[in-house]
Amino acid sequence: MTENHSLFKFPTFDKVFDPRHNNFGFMRFFLATLVILSHALPIGGFPNYDPFIMLSHHATTLGTVAVAGFFALSGFLITRSYYTTQNIQQFLWHRFLRIFPGFWVCLIISAFVFAPLMQWLEKGSMYGLFESEESPLRYIYSNLFLFIHQWTIAGLPTTTPYHGINGSLWTLIHEFICYLGVGVFGVLSILQKRWTVVMLLILLWTLQLLRIHTPTAVPFVVGHPFIEEFIRLSITFFCGAVFFLFKDKVPFSGMMAIVAVLIYLGGAALGFTLEVESMTISYCMFWLTFKLPFQAFDKRGDFSYGLYIYAFPTQQMLAILGAHQLGYIPFVILGIIGTLIFAIPSYKFIEKPMLELKKIVQKKS
Repeated sequence: MTENHSLFKFPTFDKVFDPRHNNFGFMRFFLATLVILSHALPIGGFPNYDPFIMLSHHATTLGTVAVAGFFALSGFLITRSYYTTQNIQQFLWHRFLRIFPGFWVCLIISAFVFAPLMQWLEKGSMYGLFESEESPLRYIYSNLFLFIHQWTIAGLPTTTPYHGINGSLWTLIHEFICYLGVGVFGVLSILQKRWTVVMLLILLWTLQLLRIHTPTAVPFVVGHPFIEEFIRLSITFFCGAVFFLFKDKVPFSGMMAIVAVLIYLGGAALGFTLEVESMTISYCMFWLTFKLPFQAFDKRGDFSYGLYIYAFPTQQMLAILGAHQLGYIPFVILGIIGTLIFAIPSYKFIEKPMLELKKIVQKKS
């Protein structure tokens, strides 16, 4: 009986997670690439045959699924980061360095490189660009703290189907708020009471269910896009956090990954995408992260953040230049190559040097 029972036992996440050799770098890069694939459809003016749009009856997209994957992986890693940093000041400093310097440089490049090029290509002059109410300088200080208040610069671009300089940046404020949440939970010793985190996750999921099925019960949520988006993304983030907190209990199983995929596909087809996406996507992300053989993928650098924040303006520029006329696949390939032109220097000259400043905030004596 004992031998037969052992056949049904699986290793847990803590047995298969190696902090030094894992696929987190590959998965983040892969998910950023999926966002490029998703955004290429509206930016290039292609028929919107996104398989997730069709499967979910417009409840989600390939890009949204990729973002959910980002948040799940982030929830796991950020919760681990809290446990490996020495104090809350160091934790917050690390999180600031990861998000803000690269983001600020992206705003500057968008304002003073992408926008002038778009203006020149579309209008043949710089006239009105810097005098506009939506000027490049205003674009920077309006969006400085992750809340994206200004989407365009002087109305640019005007010749692409999808307007706005950078439509990907809206997720960063939600991610940073989740970072702060982990810090608050840690200071309040909630992370140490891991079942309390589960209860908070269930509360978020309940708010999501009420928003969908009984909207009048949560008027403070319904009709407020920022809150609705935050609840959806934070559920997935804290799924990742819970997987870390219970890594000694969560089984690592290919069969469970298949079941998660089937639940997601069935739920989406029946119109229940938002109800089932968080846990199913999260489990599949971690199964892939612990299973795939690409542990050395990011040994030359983690370009995923740069790939994510520079892809949208790069694709907009390519559309202005007419690259979408080559077809969807060439447009995507050019988008990836063009984005890497910005993502690689972003990592080497901004993100990596900034992350090396982590040691500034040391443990209090």
